Amino acid sequence: EDIEVDLYAGFAGGDTVTYDLGVTYYMYPGVSDFNYAEFIGKLGTTVGPVTLGGMVAYAPSQDGTGNTDNFYVGTNASIGIPDTPLSFTGSIGYEDGAFGDDKIDWSLGVTAEVKGFTLGASYVDTNRFVGGLGKAGAVFSISYGF
Repeated sequence: EDIEVDLYAGFAGGDTVTYDLGVTYYMYPGVSDFNYAEFIGKLGTTVGPVTLGGMVAYAPSQDGTGNTDNFYVGTNASIGIPDTPLSFTGSIGYEDGAFGDDKIDWSLGVTAEVKGFTLGASYVDTNRFVGGLGKAGAVFSISYGF
C-alpha cells in the first residue's frame, strides 16, 4: 500500500568526531516483496558554526531490491548564522545499483530553531527522472528533539 515502516538498530557516539553505525529494515505492509535491509555508517564533526557529515549505505542483493545490491555515499553540511536561529544546509550524494544507476542527488535548504522545534525548508533534486520519479521539489519539515 502507501505505508513505509522503518526499523532501525545500531549504536552511535563520539565527541569531536561522531559516528553512527546501524541497519535499517524497510517494511511495506501489504507489499512484503518490497521489504529490504540496508547497512548505514555515518561520521560527523562540528567546527565553529559549521557541521559536516558523511555517510555510506549498502543494501545487499535481496528480494526487495530486485535481487540487485545498492550502494550510496553522501555528504552534508550545515552553516549556522551567528546570533540567529537560522542555518543553511546542503547535501550531495551518489547512488548506484538497485535504486539508481549513476544517480546524483542534492539539496539546499534552511532551518530555524524555534522553542525546541526545528523548522526546515529544502529544495531537492536529482540527475535522474524515470517514470515520474525524480522530479525536483520542495520538502518542508518540523522536528522536536528531547
